[in-house]
Amino acid sequence: MHVTYIALDPRKPGRFTTPFCSLLFQPVYVGKGDKYRARHINDVLKDVDAKPHSGELLHDWCVGMRRLGFTDVPIISLDADDEDHAFDMEGVLTRFIGIKPEGGILFNGRHGGIGGWVMTARTKELLSHLNTGENNPNWGTTWSDERRKKWYATIEEKRKAGTNKRTPESMSKAWEANQKSYLITSPDGAEFVTNNLTIFCQDNNHPLSGFRKALKGDGVVKSGSKKKSRIEGWAISYL
Repeated sequence: MHVTYIALDPRKPGRFTTPFCSLLFQPVYVGKGDKYRARHINDVLKDVDAKPHSGELLHDWCVGMRRLGFTDVPIISLDADDEDHAFDMEGVLTRFIGIKPEGGILFNGRHGGIGGWVMTARTKELLSHLNTGENNPNWGTTWSDERRKKWYATIEEKRKAGTNKRTPESMSKAWEANQKSYLITSPDGAEFVTNNLTIFCQDNNHPLSGFRKALKGDGVVKSGSKKKSRIEGWAISYL
């Protein structure tokens, strides 16, 4: 089995969306190979004598993380139909996220894929499926003529200004903006700090919607349902 994998930095939580998946930490490297290939990153973190990773940038990052006490990092594996498919996904991701030599955030020395940005017919079909029919975020939405004209006008303005292309700088700013920390305080004064509100709510069986609504208001959870009554009076704010 072939996979395309994404190594993540556990020190940098946030929200990052790619064409294939959403991530809860900043991506640092994209690779491909068999299902055991990604293990080598954590091997280097665990063992000083481990064979250096073939990518110099990534190896130096692994050594630095090991010195900080990390023995493993999160790694997301995406199953591929075959080796060509794995190559294609790697190329899509490195171009989308950006590599260090070009001002991006990935510790890849070069773009992935066969010859860089080449996709097989199968991958093109899969990408098309992600945005076709009910998978399209605008599925079932009817745009008014006014909204349509406004959208086209905005696109034209960006094209003329040269701001319609995603630059490494804009991606970096977007990533920083998506990193949030929350201070949550219970009615009895207990304080919790989290970088991931969703996981906090899942771990403590709290309704996420209650905290999200409070963030939009005065920061205090109001009881609006049986579930929300469990956290009525809790306070939440950004750090």
